[in-house]
Amino acid sequence: NIVVGSRLNGIRNNGSMSVLRLIGNTFFTILARILYNTHLSDICSGYWVLDRKARKIFKNKIKAEGFEIEAEMVILALKNNLRVVEVPIQYKRRLDASDSKLNSIRDGIKIAITLFRGKLPNNN
Repeated sequence: NIVVGSRLNGIRNNGSMSVLRLIGNTFFTILARILYNTHLSDICSGYWVLDRKARKIFKNKIKAEGFEIEAEMVILALKNNLRVVEVPIQYKRRLDASDSKLNSIRDGIKIAITLFRGKLPNNN
């Protein structure tokens, strides 16, 4: 149903991900593993391919508008028993040296809230 490109299992070129972001991604992945009993290695990856069934499930249920969207997608996939397969990818530094729009603290808090909120009853 879903293929996710794992930056953490793949090759990361020098400068492609800061130490703070690597620590954050690892932390949230471990948190998701604990909360949702999942095997995923990179829940913050934005590299997703969805089949029709997954798109239909996600279409009306995704509420997130920021970087917490991947955490919400992981939760929905697991709650709907969708098959999620990870493939290692090569993660390279931005070619144009542009800045990421991610705010590590603000967006990290939103990701954590999303992961914990997903465990609440009636939160499908």
